[in-house]
Amino acid sequence: MALGIGSAASLAIGDRTSGGRLRGAAAERLVPSDESVLGSHGLEAATTSTANVLGPLATGGEITAGDGHRYTLGTAFDVRHGGIPFVLVRADGVKVALEILRFDPARPAPGRNGTLAVHVPNRGDGATSTDESAGLAAMAVASVLAPAHAPRSLETLAERCARAPLGTFDVPA
Repeated sequence: MALGIGSAASLAIGDRTSGGRLRGAAAERLVPSDESVLGSHGLEAATTSTANVLGPLATGGEITAGDGHRYTLGTAFDVRHGGIPFVLVRADGVKVALEILRFDPARPAPGRNGTLAVHVPNRGDGATSTDESAGLAAMAVASVLAPAHAPRSLETLAERCARAPLGTFDVPA
């Protein structure tokens, strides 16, 4: 399945190695078990440096959204088309696809932390409402992001749309 384009966070430390890919328990959360899914969507597993943007989520942390739903990181991918796509898994098993881009004041996202914005990739143009639960999850993620670790290759939504005006950017969930 692919999904189209005031919270607290509890911290947990996971297994990481220096430089390169995540290993151990953290890697199992970040990398889908079916590697063919990655290639079919033009995705690569998140590198340690990319995953660092996700702060405590990348190491097993849990966030609680404004509606009380708790989320952990299901899968995170490396930068693709100027954004970092990832999937959260709610405590009841519901999956929410989100994407981190650079903040653009002309195209605000539900979640923001400094120079970063967390978008709900729902193939919308802003004309329809974002699912409230997904928007609250985006806000909760934004509260724990580490903007200092953002890759230079991140784009704003406007930059992405200018570069690929007909693009559809799915996040496999």
